[in-house]
Amino acid sequence: MPSPINPDLSGIHRLSVPTPFPVGPVNLYLISGEPLTLVDVGPMTREAWEGLRAGLAEYGATVADIRRVVITHPHEDHCGQVARVAEASGAEVIVHPEARAFFERYEDHWRERQDYFEPLLEVMGVPGDLRARAAEVNRQLAGFGRRADIDRCPTEGETIRTGAGRFTVLHTPGHSRASLCLWRREDGLLIGGDTLLKDISSNALMEPTADGVGEYRSLATYLSTLRRLEGMDISVILPGHGEPISDHRRVIESRFAFHEVRKNEIMGLLRGGPATVFQVCRGLFPDLGPGGLFLGLSEAFGHLQVLEEEGRVVRGNDGRTLVFSRGPREVMSGGDVGTPG
Repeated sequence: MPSPINPDLSGIHRLSVPTPFPVGPVNLYLISGEPLTLVDVGPMTREAWEGLRAGLAEYGATVADIRRVVITHPHEDHCGQVARVAEASGAEVIVHPEARAFFERYEDHWRERQDYFEPLLEVMGVPGDLRARAAEVNRQLAGFGRRADIDRCPTEGETIRTGAGRFTVLHTPGHSRASLCLWRREDGLLIGGDTLLKDISSNALMEPTADGVGEYRSLATYLSTLRRLEGMDISVILPGHGEPISDHRRVIESRFAFHEVRKNEIMGLLRGGPATVFQVCRGLFPDLGPGGLFLGLSEAFGHLQVLEEEGRVVRGNDGRTLVFSRGPREVMSGGDVGTPG
């Protein structure tokens, strides 16, 4: 299907706000008219607050003028200062239903996250000293946000009315279980958060399942979301980082190709025998430090889960530690074609 052309960008303004994270600045979107709406808010830092105020001032607005805030997903670079914005403005705060507890039980969320991931890192084979340093990074990340009250949690297909038209809420999980996008059906404009970025492959991050039972397959979920977007009439994506995307199908195709390369890199690494998730992560990213460990493990584990679904790898355990090895058909056929990255 051909994508709609010439989306109406009037009334939607990008604000670039600094973050302390390697990804760099985050894009916020101010939708003018009634109610004055802000999509994402940035992290809870002095620099982000001043950046938000300066960005709003360019369009003749202040924080106090904001009537509604929509959060695309519960990661601190996008949502950290939502409580401060709401307190300064009285704005309605809108998030995906699965994000409500993140905001309203913020401190408990981070304690539970620590309780979940510390033993998981051990199961993945991460050495004790590195686990301790990664736990400290986790604690520091929690400091870039705080608890906030949530007013509305729209589900898939609900409509949000703005001064720039009606937007349909799309649930787009993968990068986060609680990711949402806003799609203006009439001209195909999509405000996308981190669901698809032009120059960066969005990491499908490890997290618990909604009910805490079983294993969340973040990358498989993310790839399904990309296939859904590939089939949609989208004229332009306004992303959470970087420049707008006017050729979403080409970008999605490049992401699928990237993930195939990554899977083959992992198959190459497993030619040397069974490996823990941490060993695979180290093979992919030899210089990764504590700050990037969670991202690297998410990348490695997500691809191992997909390879397991495809029957190319099998999991086992070495005592308490999870290990993966090439599946019987791969061993018989020599079917891996990549080289270690």
